[in-house]
Amino acid sequence: TQTISGVTTGKTFDITFGAALTSLTTNNLSSGSDSMNFTLRGDLSGGARAFGTVTTPGVETMTINTVDTNATFTARLATITVVDTDLSALTLTGNNGVALTHAGVALTTLDASGITTGGFTFTSGILTTDSSATGSLTGNDTINLGAATSLVTITETAGTNALTGSATNKSTITGGSGIDTIVGGALVDTINVGAGTTTNTVLGAAGADVITLTGSFGADTIQYNLKATHQSATGANVDNITGFAAGTDKISLQHSTGAGTVLTGVTLDGTGDAVATMAAVVADVTSVATIAEVYTDL
Repeated sequence: TQTISGVTTGKTFDITFGAALTSLTTNNLSSGSDSMNFTLRGDLSGGARAFGTVTTPGVETMTINTVDTNATFTARLATITVVDTDLSALTLTGNNGVALTHAGVALTTLDASGITTGGFTFTSGILTTDSSATGSLTGNDTINLGAATSLVTITETAGTNALTGSATNKSTITGGSGIDTIVGGALVDTINVGAGTTTNTVLGAAGADVITLTGSFGADTIQYNLKATHQSATGANVDNITGFAAGTDKISLQHSTGAGTVLTGVTLDGTGDAVATMAAVVADVTSVATIAEVYTDL
């Protein structure tokens, strides 16, 4: 456990992994435009590599760089917790993935595109200012900005990713080239699954979402499982889906056992099965590829 005083803006802390967690706290920096850098060094691929907590009050801009000395990457993520209520811009680089914990609400820019090997995982706090997040170079990221109350932009270029936009505001989400699971929120989301030949799953949630499948050559699924996302053609939550490939892509209708969250016109029979108003059984998960199958399944 280290407390360091006299720290000025622009300093770099080089931390070599040890058996014990590192806890590092600096003095408060108060200029309003302070920066700090961290290097996470060592054999990062041999097991759980937890770098503990760094507390940097007053720092607005931070870079975290991983230097993995192990020549064989084994998909282990170095973990670090950053405590800093002023942090607004965070950049991640290096040759090993990072699992970041940061609950601050001031973050506006998160850029992990400098991570060349390994993925990136992050679940935000209640971000109150419009924010953007960019995934790692090779993907395999989990980026969850669901708690944000601001506008959200999430961008990936590669890999298999789990991407969650704001649950309460508008989100613009672009997937990578792998198998992405993309979740929108309550307002109008703009979702692009990205290019590739793999299968993607999109849950736009409520709002008149704009969903683009163009460039994706896999069997993509657009999923609806809440009453608020299933309205008539004149309703407020009609999605616009571009690039839908008949016979390949699917619309998936799912019911939820939560009160008030089943699809319009579908009730539960008490055993968890969904039953249509005409008393015909509807499977828990019904996927269709053509309009004919919609009528058949209903």
